Amino acid sequence: MKKVFVGTVLSTVLAFPLVCSAADTYVGVQYGTLTSEDSDMGNAGLMVGGKINDYLSLEGLYTFTVSEEDLGDGDSLSASSIGLFAAFKSEGDFYGKAKIGFSKVDFDMEIFGVTLSDDASGLAYGFGGGVKLGKGALEIEYTKLPELDTFVGIPIDASNE
Repeated sequence: MKKVFVGTVLSTVLAFPLVCSAADTYVGVQYGTLTSEDSDMGNAGLMVGGKINDYLSLEGLYTFTVSEEDLGDGDSLSASSIGLFAAFKSEGDFYGKAKIGFSKVDFDMEIFGVTLSDDASGLAYGFGGGVKLGKGALEIEYTKLPELDTFVGIPIDASNE
């Protein structure tokens, strides 16, 4: 199922340039903290978007951990995410942004040399703002990702942002 979801999202993201003219597509890189309960991981990401009109775009996003959470004793936690969003932006050089979509977050925990993995998928949403800089833009945004209810069968309540 994981491969089907990743394949579907990547196919959709890669199809954006074919559906939209070059002026209506955009790419971005990002860095931020993926926070899951008491853990903070530094994550980098790549976003590809395609404008549908002046206010609405479709965006595909993939992030991966570049700074793992150190759990002590050589144990660590990392996470990657992939998602597809409808993004709404206001007009102007300074603009607001809101997005809603579907996302999947994969977690890998290394404990005593053994890697344990689990994932969460579902509704994701976010909001933020940006400023246009020439042909580009600089944005700051908050995204709420699906919660993880269990990790390898153990009940937990991990809120992911």
